[in-house]
Amino acid sequence: ASLSAAGVDAAAASVQEEKEVLDYFAGVFTVLDARNFTAIFTQQMPFLFDHLLENPAMSTILQHFLANSNVSRYFADILLVFLLGRLPDLSDPSRREAPVLLRLFKLVFGSITLFPENEPVLRPHLATIVNGATRHATHSVNASHHLFLLRALFKSIGGGKFEALYKEFLPLLPPLLAHLMRYITCVQVRGLRDLLVELCLTLPARLSTLLPYLHLLMRPVLLALSGPPELVTLALRTLEFWIDHLHPDF
Repeated sequence: ASLSAAGVDAAAASVQEEKEVLDYFAGVFTVLDARNFTAIFTQQMPFLFDHLLENPAMSTILQHFLANSNVSRYFADILLVFLLGRLPDLSDPSRREAPVLLRLFKLVFGSITLFPENEPVLRPHLATIVNGATRHATHSVNASHHLFLLRALFKSIGGGKFEALYKEFLPLLPPLLAHLMRYITCVQVRGLRDLLVELCLTLPARLSTLLPYLHLLMRPVLLALSGPPELVTLALRTLEFWIDHLHPDF
């Protein structure tokens, strides 16, 4: 037992040391000017991704860049463009690329929360992400990862902090909501339907924008009230928010 414990401790120490080395390695590049940094990592992004598939610890480098104020904006742009080129790979969750791609998308979205000045990086790609995820979800045998992508996006940009992204989302709202409502009607798998309901109730749009669609959103609210506890809570919070902020005449 002591030998096993020692082996586990040694392995943990080895993993920690590896992450520290990768962290220091990443730090070397954060002092580069934007032009050289962008040129290097635009070219090397496929190399980094391939090695990340083999060794998850390589994500330390990507996380370091996204959390560094000097290069976060530039690397978020590089990584996002790369990920969008691999968006179809999310269609098959059994492939090892799918969960890695989803995690990297979440890291990029998280960097926008960490550094609001990264908002302009996401703005020109917002329609591509929403429309691409919706299209691939429709034609995939397993749509879960594309819907998880939308959920991660909505959680990151919701809350009213990103005005430019909200404006960018406005023209995407009607077709997206229509698609989600059709999908809810057709889907048979309970977990997938719950995910679609959650997306309907977390759309990144202000209440004034959602007013014309409240009659459509009542169905997801009712489905959520009969769903798992977290969906019930979301439905109740949504109803409370509507009641508190809607004009009495409405």
